[in-house]
Amino acid sequence: MQKIALDLSGTSVADMLRAQDPGDGWVTDIEAIGRGQIGVLHRRDDPAMVRAGIGPGLKRLGDDIIAFSGLPLDPARIASLSCARDLVTMMPDCDGYFAAVGWSAAEKRLYVVGDFLGLQPLYYQIDANSLRLATETKAFPYTPDPAGWGAWMACQYVIGDRTLNRGVARLGVGSTVVIDADRPRWEPRRYWHWPQVAPQTPDLDAVLEPLRRNLADYAAIVPDATVLVSGGFDSRLIVGLLAESGRHPPAMGMTHRNQNFDMDHSLAKKVASAAGLKLAVTNPADDFFSTRAYLDYVWANEGATPSLYLYISQLQQFLGGLPGIWEGLIPAHTLRNVHQPAGGFAAMRREEFLPEDHPYWQAAKQIMQPAFYGAMRNDFLALLDRTVAAHDDNDTGTWQWIVENRMRNRTGPNPAKVYAQKTTPLILGTSQALWQAVAPMPHDERNYRFYLRLMDATFPKLARYPFDSAGELFVGRHARLWGIYYKAHQCFSNTMFARPKIAKLLGAEPFVWPASRFLEAPAILDEDDPCLNMDALRALRRQGSLPKSIARLLFHWRAARWVHEGRLHATLIPNA
Repeated sequence: MQKIALDLSGTSVADMLRAQDPGDGWVTDIEAIGRGQIGVLHRRDDPAMVRAGIGPGLKRLGDDIIAFSGLPLDPARIASLSCARDLVTMMPDCDGYFAAVGWSAAEKRLYVVGDFLGLQPLYYQIDANSLRLATETKAFPYTPDPAGWGAWMACQYVIGDRTLNRGVARLGVGSTVVIDADRPRWEPRRYWHWPQVAPQTPDLDAVLEPLRRNLADYAAIVPDATVLVSGGFDSRLIVGLLAESGRHPPAMGMTHRNQNFDMDHSLAKKVASAAGLKLAVTNPADDFFSTRAYLDYVWANEGATPSLYLYISQLQQFLGGLPGIWEGLIPAHTLRNVHQPAGGFAAMRREEFLPEDHPYWQAAKQIMQPAFYGAMRNDFLALLDRTVAAHDDNDTGTWQWIVENRMRNRTGPNPAKVYAQKTTPLILGTSQALWQAVAPMPHDERNYRFYLRLMDATFPKLARYPFDSAGELFVGRHARLWGIYYKAHQCFSNTMFARPKIAKLLGAEPFVWPASRFLEAPAILDEDDPCLNMDALRALRRQGSLPKSIARLLFHWRAARWVHEGRLHATLIPNA
């Protein structure tokens, strides 16, 4: 994979690339453009980038220069690019996830394009005389953004085009931008729009055929990718599509001991066996959230979401050396509802966002400077109103909002930013034809009904076992017997968790992640910060241990700053 940096102001981009360097032997390729520079950071040996036609390194077309990040899925189209301007005329029809920046020496113009979902991040900072672009926000100087942090508090992810970093914004969904180097202006044109169709349930084949074509396109670029297998819907769909196409790749599963006595992994083993896949089992360390590997995740994620004790933050450590991985982000958001209650935006605000009396908000009120706390609340609510106003106030509109905000800014960064540090993610479903097919799906069909019907009809052998989605079991018509077994498994787990004394007597205590040692690092409390109420923090230190909500919020606040200032690991593991 590749990372982009660009600066039109005459400043060297070497520092911007260095800030994004994961330190695993990546190399830089930099060229002068007008008064500035453009560059990419890439792995030294990356055959996938060669097969995709985008690298490794900068792409030179005569005097024009193009920088790609992500993975577009049309090598023939990319080979036919003749100049930088072609990016904004030819790439909008391309599937995959990507961002590209082109410099036209003759026109003294920049051409910018992102994928139709805006899934591959590209960030910008612009003023009257300069423009800077980068794949990650850590390439820019850091000042906390109240609206970004307010969204982080309420939603657990940033929304709109904002980031945690004031003055640094993100390229929007399905957009192109043309910029004159002498008078930089950021005026994006959106080329992809949500289909305007009446609600209706799509045919199974209308959904499956775009997925099959998308899978074949990815497999042509990374033929030896590993499939990640869990007990849920999305990985099982991918396993089924791979199997029906005659592909039986290596499989990887990860234990999930802190939920239902590892029921998810038990199901993953049965699915792999049914599909004839050899499953490699990975086991995160008991103290994972006190290790350098966890800080690697926070660094790659840029502190943009809460990640302590989450299952998803443990995967990156196992991906080094894999040519690629099959990933199920898109089916999760197209075929089922992800944190989207029925009832429009009123229901979403009521049920999905943390209210002001939540412990996180109360912790923020206690440790933040009053002016910054007030700005977080007010700026977030104003930003929320603007993003909501762009969608209809119904179930279709809230689904679109979830895709444009939650998917892009909370779950999407895991493959597009985190896993890409180690391997090439194959994000199945980055197909415009698929989104055309699923856009009309009614809310109640996305409530697992369509998914269960699809799996039962298309992959009955894999649907013999229930699906585990975030600890909740879903049983199709082929899985009734195994459903009885796993529901008993789940009931026992819930009983043991609710009655710890009985669990201890039976030797069946559920696994609970031990508190991270990073929460007790002296710098968490002691380091001065203009946005924090340092008197309140000193008083808390005198009291002894911190309340859990304050300790966790303070860790994430500090970690985001240290990531952007290039000193996360050095601060929390000073002698490593």
